[in-house]
Amino acid sequence: MSPPRSRLGRAVGLATLCLLPVQPLLAQSGGAGAQLQRYQQEAPAPAARPEGARLPLPPSPSAPAIAASDATVPVKGFDVHGVTQLDAATLNRILSPFTGRALSTADIHAAANALMAHYRAQGFFAAKVFVPPHPVTDGVIRLDVYEGFLAENGIELELRGERVRADVVADILATHLPTTRPMHRADYERALLLAEDLPGATIHSILYPGAEVGTAHLRVRLDNEPGFAGNVDVDNFGNVHTGRVRLGTTLYLNSPTGAGDQLIGRAVASGSDTLYGYLDYLRPVSPRGTRLGANVAHFRYQLDTIAGVDQGEGEATEFRLYATHPLVRSRHHNLHLRASVGRLSVDDRSTGDLDAARTIDLATIGIGGDADHDGWANGLTLFEASLSVGRLSLDGDAAFEAFDRANARTDGRFARGNLMLSRLQHIAGPVSLYGRLTGQWAGKNLDSAQKFYLGGPENNAGYPIGEAAGDEGLALHLEVRHHLEAPPWGGALQSGLFVQQGWIRLHHTPWDGWQGSNPLIENEFSQESVGFSLTQTWPGQWVVRGLIGWQLGDNPLRAPDTDQASDGSDAAYRGWIQAVHYF
Repeated sequence: MSPPRSRLGRAVGLATLCLLPVQPLLAQSGGAGAQLQRYQQEAPAPAARPEGARLPLPPSPSAPAIAASDATVPVKGFDVHGVTQLDAATLNRILSPFTGRALSTADIHAAANALMAHYRAQGFFAAKVFVPPHPVTDGVIRLDVYEGFLAENGIELELRGERVRADVVADILATHLPTTRPMHRADYERALLLAEDLPGATIHSILYPGAEVGTAHLRVRLDNEPGFAGNVDVDNFGNVHTGRVRLGTTLYLNSPTGAGDQLIGRAVASGSDTLYGYLDYLRPVSPRGTRLGANVAHFRYQLDTIAGVDQGEGEATEFRLYATHPLVRSRHHNLHLRASVGRLSVDDRSTGDLDAARTIDLATIGIGGDADHDGWANGLTLFEASLSVGRLSLDGDAAFEAFDRANARTDGRFARGNLMLSRLQHIAGPVSLYGRLTGQWAGKNLDSAQKFYLGGPENNAGYPIGEAAGDEGLALHLEVRHHLEAPPWGGALQSGLFVQQGWIRLHHTPWDGWQGSNPLIENEFSQESVGFSLTQTWPGQWVVRGLIGWQLGDNPLRAPDTDQASDGSDAAYRGWIQAVHYF
């Protein structure tokens, strides 16, 4: 019989699991905390919502009226009535080309159209400029401006469903579209899009002239969306220790209280020993788009061995409160602010009564948004940036705490920053180019639950899930895509060729002996993969995705004696598949 291990020796082994990226399990998961964070980030996207009607806008300024005759009149200036949004200098600049010369009827209408075009360019999309009958008095032309106000009681709601209460939508519209100022494109788009964002309702709208000249009515129709929706997914995105094949489901309960709120639940199982659950509730609290939410997530695993230290098991639970607010909400540009506070409790332990428990209190503030435009043909840009500050408290046994303080020193306050930038760019016909950059910066050595990971289908598909875990890193994905709109079997098929580049710094501040038993490891290195992907979509029903990635060069984290990666394979390629069914 082998002699029993000392308590300190076991503690060092378990601490190594939680703090070093060189052990097999950590390289793939980082323990319960890291797994929990990964599961939260990779839930399948919900099915696309039914698209509401396009925002109706009045037509652009028409061409100048055709003159009834070629007669002209000398013009000394203009007398403009009804202007509240432009100053005198702006009016003079717009109309000066038509001043001090003889104008025909067509020229006078051209001046009116120039003024109306300026209003439209400034966002006052309902503004109109009229030339009244007999407009000339002593060489001065009169122009009547109607800047486009919403009529009193000009918002009409037509209910074809009651999933979202009418007063919720009415408050949004009335807040952004008052009758006391001219309608502006930014306010108009924001109001309708914030209403459209409410889960449980689809918005259709039409703008039509009011009884008084220069006023309009807005008729909005509310249609029900399904109150319940969801999906079932299966993939091989798990790791070799906690189970490669995973089965999951995500459920959406839309507007359960009629306020445009939403309840989301998700569960994932990878065998009976690895389970993940997530519950989120988000509710609008202001007609200006502010929402408050709360969620809880839990992950647990059980292993036969844990870094060679008896049997292992672990769990992580996170509680989070958060708020979101749309700083900009429009058809082509959006910017959101998000802030959250939370507590993550992690406990990785072995049957030898060794405990690597720790608690992370975290506060995060960030922005995110998107922009689509025709500036470079046609494309969509997405971006996110956040700053997190927190405190790690070691709650395990004394040996584990001593190990951390003598080595990685993750205990105490920390800060990290994260970014994501992506661009989908149409090139020509069915061909597009997609690029994505993600990264993390850290102010000190981090716990495994806060690290940046490389490896797996999303970054470096030629490597196992989470092959490299570092305090700081960058991941670049470039892909050429070809879209086949109507294959013989239906739906749409997208193929892609991609290259992925990752750079990582394992430890912000290395310490003596950080390499453990693998002297080949460097603290900073890069990983590269190339690959091929196929994605078949049947809208609203199925998404099936498969990809294969090949490593370029040697694996910097390969075992020195076997050349194996953390999944126990020395292959230079990995295959990944995922199927999602929506209901």
